[in-house]
Amino acid sequence: MSVQEIRLFGDPVLRMPAQPVVDFDKELRTLVKDLTETMMDAPGAGLAAPQIGVSLRVFTYWVDDEPGHLVNPDLDLSEELMDGEEGCLSLPDLVFDTPRARAVVAKGMNMHGEPVVIEGSNLLARAVQHETDHLDGILFIENVGNLVCPAGFDLGEAHKVVIASVTEGEDKPLKYPNMFAASSLMLVSKVDLLPHLDFDVDVLIANARRVNPSIAIIRVSATTGEGIDRWLRWMSAARDMAVASA
Repeated sequence: MSVQEIRLFGDPVLRMPAQPVVDFDKELRTLVKDLTETMMDAPGAGLAAPQIGVSLRVFTYWVDDEPGHLVNPDLDLSEELMDGEEGCLSLPDLVFDTPRARAVVAKGMNMHGEPVVIEGSNLLARAVQHETDHLDGILFIENVGNLVCPAGFDLGEAHKVVIASVTEGEDKPLKYPNMFAASSLMLVSKVDLLPHLDFDVDVLIANARRVNPSIAIIRVSATTGEGIDRWLRWMSAARDMAVASA
């Protein structure tokens, strides 16, 4: 049992859906112990296996001085929501008000393969939902919604890219100026739908450049493949530039 390195935002393992546990063996018990010790050392209210580089559906929690763990969780969430501050050991120093279900019933297994049911509300419910999101490759900043725009914070990336779909309004850059001002590139997505929509791409681009005159624009469609090669070339060039300046 030992304290492990916590993976930080930008590590690919944090964006990968974790695999279900099928072997309830000594390695799994060691993983649970490592997660528990790392979580308490940090300290934090929870820790998921991907946060220490292991892509398995396992997490630990530590609420009201009671540690616990769950393997292969399946959640039943209450309809009632709550707001409250939330942070993440993989995104240190970031704390946002984040909406969550107020109560949760979580079913799964313990490290010995025995069925477990965890019922909780408030902090326990928040911790269980947060850690289960990690197992799906989701970070808590994606649940913040309109309460805060992560574009206003330095998350360590070399570039920010904003996506504006043609199924949204041309005034999106004016509604969310921070997002567009902070971005190096705007992807105009779903352009294959333009013949069926009353949408003016030129107005969208003009509004984006009112906010950020230097923003690059690429029109893309996952259906037809339009713009995908250009998008890949842009990423490759941006990566090479970041490496050269490091």
